[in-house]
Amino acid sequence: MDFEKSSLSLLAGFGLVAIAGFFYLFLRDKPVEIVAIALVAIVLSTLMILFYLFDKLKFCPAFITDRNSNLVAGMLFAVIFLLIIVTFTEIVDEAFDGLLVMVLTALTSFSVFLLLYSLMMED
Repeated sequence: MDFEKSSLSLLAGFGLVAIAGFFYLFLRDKPVEIVAIALVAIVLSTLMILFYLFDKLKFCPAFITDRNSNLVAGMLFAVIFLLIIVTFTEIVDEAFDGLLVMVLTALTSFSVFLLLYSLMMED
């Protein structure tokens, strides 16, 4: 499937705005702990995708190599995984709150991946 940069950027922009809508619709009345975990999940999933694609981007710093950027991405993925497990087992009273954090993490990862992938595509 061949996509243009503009199509991927459109989907990435839609996903990033959907994150704000997701917060407004589902997380505005939740306890502070759930909102804080959701924000941490957003930051960690953004950093994970950034480090995963860092070596392929045009604006990569010289000290970043393929191995150490993928190592950091893998460690961030493990931290996100542990965060979701702890959210389900210790913090939330309802499983729906944990599912909200999982959906938000996936939506953030997908949107950031599409945005960065559209930046690194050839013209």
